[in-house]
Amino acid sequence: MKKRIFSLLAAFALIISIGGGALAAEPTQQQIAAETLYKLGLFRGTGVNEDGTPKFELDRSLTRQEAVTMLVRLLGKEPAALSENNWIPFYDVDDWARPYVGYAYSRGYTNGTGPATFGGGEIVTASQYITFLLRALGYTSGTDFRWESAWSLSDLIGLTNGEYYAGVEFLRGGAAALSLKALAQTTKPDSSTLLYKLFSEGCVTSSAISSAGLEALLGERSLNLNETYFKFRNAVFSIESYDAAGGLVASGSGFFIDSAGTAVTNFRFLQGAVSASVTLRDGTVKSVVGIYDFNQANDLALIKVEGGPYEFLQVSSASWAVQSPVFAFNYPRLGNCSITDGVLLSTDEETNGVNYLKSSIELPGGSGGGPLMDINGKVIGICSDKDGVGLAVPAAALASLSKGSLKGLADEPSYVGFSFAPDFGAFTSSSYDPALSGIKNGLGTYFYEKSSVPNSEPGPVERYRELLVSRGFSYKGEFSGEDSGGYLYTKGNHFIFVGTAAANGAEYYLVVVF
Repeated sequence: MKKRIFSLLAAFALIISIGGGALAAEPTQQQIAAETLYKLGLFRGTGVNEDGTPKFELDRSLTRQEAVTMLVRLLGKEPAALSENNWIPFYDVDDWARPYVGYAYSRGYTNGTGPATFGGGEIVTASQYITFLLRALGYTSGTDFRWESAWSLSDLIGLTNGEYYAGVEFLRGGAAALSLKALAQTTKPDSSTLLYKLFSEGCVTSSAISSAGLEALLGERSLNLNETYFKFRNAVFSIESYDAAGGLVASGSGFFIDSAGTAVTNFRFLQGAVSASVTLRDGTVKSVVGIYDFNQANDLALIKVEGGPYEFLQVSSASWAVQSPVFAFNYPRLGNCSITDGVLLSTDEETNGVNYLKSSIELPGGSGGGPLMDINGKVIGICSDKDGVGLAVPAAALASLSKGSLKGLADEPSYVGFSFAPDFGAFTSSSYDPALSGIKNGLGTYFYEKSSVPNSEPGPVERYRELLVSRGFSYKGEFSGEDSGGYLYTKGNHFIFVGTAAANGAEYYLVVVF
């Protein structure tokens, strides 16, 4: 164990401390990086020395096609590159490099310098090679960073340390050192290292990793504030809802939980609205198609946003210890996506009958609905800005929400917060009576004039009851009053009554949601 730890320090920690630039590192340290990568099978020499050891030529520059070849080998994809032989439109790539450039080009790791040129013989710059590495780690140029100043992001996530800038000399030794550091970086959006990804894909063997002394990089690595922000910020959005006249009803934050546009936010941001939209970090505005489900007590809503694919967050089912580091995203209206760090203070803070997580992060009003995340980049809670006391609904509460039928926000003019009501297709919107319907004492009431509803078998009430059962509701009993009668069903915190009623001299089918 002592030997492995010493090897790790010699082959890795020194590389972290010196960065990898030719001006900031000694050749012997870059030699360690090259030899470590060579042991892993991720780096090759340019020949053989007299003593039979590989020759790395770390003190010379490298061309773009050499840099791409080095990247493909670093990712353990040389066999795939040679077997796939991907087509490229470039005429200025040497024959030996075409498989490597073809593989990188097909995966979006590299682009050409023009429609038919790659610049294969051109000297690669530090920013270009850092761009290759950032793309391999899952970051997107133009969205996460600018390729011409890629060091701006790499400095923030710890891949570089300020040693690269415009005009700095970049040699093969620097590329080797950066490549080794990249193995310790976590891939977006995961918290596993690039080396672990290569190991899990069978690109690197456990014996090679052990020989290189890098076993410590096979586990999940804790993320810092900057890494968490740059990995996950594109999955967080600002949400606004509007009434029938287009006036703002509410605003807050939310986040995607799959690439297809399924997202989570606070229910109260949608309650009483007829439409809603989300603003992504790049300024793009997308419409909220509708609500899948909600939990009013926990103030959670599961919604669908148009378009996609989207970057998204993973929800954790793990338990958390008090004083664990946490991060909270929020994206307020007319503001910017931001992140705050703190610690978890309690896992069972009860307020008004609802159990919350409590952290030291207190969000301002209009900032709720964003994710509370752990140091592995997983969502552990949905932030609340109520009372500004650092509360978050545990992520486990999302298990009570389901992607059943999708209810559009604009379907009903009076009350659209309930994804279950009013009709499930059992009634028709043309039979809806807005004069009688609306919110009364906290109840969403929906009246459908019988004369306008098709009365095929089974009847509308029975169809509605069948639809409730198909969506997981349980029958609780039959109830009747002076002018109405029907059946009560429940699902979690949701209660729906369906039946008939008389009003203003007419007969109606009645749905009540509370």
